[in-house]
Amino acid sequence: MIEPFLLSDGGPDLCVTYHPASTSISGGAVVLCAPFFLEFQRVQLCLRELAISLAASGQHCFRFDYRGCGDSSGDESSATLRDWVDDLARVVNEARDLSGSEQVHLIGVRAASLVIGSALDQLGALGNVVLWDPVCDGQAHLDALVGGRDAMLARNRWLTSTDRSRAAEDAFGYLLPGKLADDLASAKAADWSVATSASLTAVLTEPADSLPVAFAQQTVKFDCDWLPGEESLLMPQPVLEALRECVLA
Repeated sequence: MIEPFLLSDGGPDLCVTYHPASTSISGGAVVLCAPFFLEFQRVQLCLRELAISLAASGQHCFRFDYRGCGDSSGDESSATLRDWVDDLARVVNEARDLSGSEQVHLIGVRAASLVIGSALDQLGALGNVVLWDPVCDGQAHLDALVGGRDAMLARNRWLTSTDRSRAAEDAFGYLLPGKLADDLASAKAADWSVATSASLTAVLTEPADSLPVAFAQQTVKFDCDWLPGEESLLMPQPVLEALRECVLA
């Protein structure tokens, strides 16, 4: 059973999809944190499948759209990383309320690690925190996005100057506001030592730069091909199994 709803608790309405635990014995709650821009579209389906699987194992699972993204309200042109940190905190609180469990696990994909790391002081005690190919350097991630976009513009010589001007303000069709770009540029891997009560694991399909030492690492052989501009949907079953095992451990 899947129960979508709008989280209206004083901030912009957030679209949340709730997967209730399908067993009588609940193991807690899991909040799935999606990546940004085109990567969100690529993993949306596999995160749904992961949530269904975890719910079948007794976890209350929650997926959500950041404000200004997907089906959540809010102005995407003024979104900031701080806004998305607050959104995560709201969803974690709601997960505790709906599940009746104080124990909340987090799964973050790619740049969602920057949101999670910045939100640690707002989230209270956590269970397992699992990151899939985490982004630890916001500037490097932004450079890759912008570099890929500029390479695409250079290849498409038929674009008009107006088309190029518009494209230079986004990331492959997704608006990249100046403030959000500045936030990403300054975001670094968090001091995860403040979350020492949580079990920290990174599930890696490619080498990670500057991965915080507090994280255990699990390598999974699967070519996710996170190249900027790649549009193929991902359904990496070995990765999903690893994420599930790390949460349930």
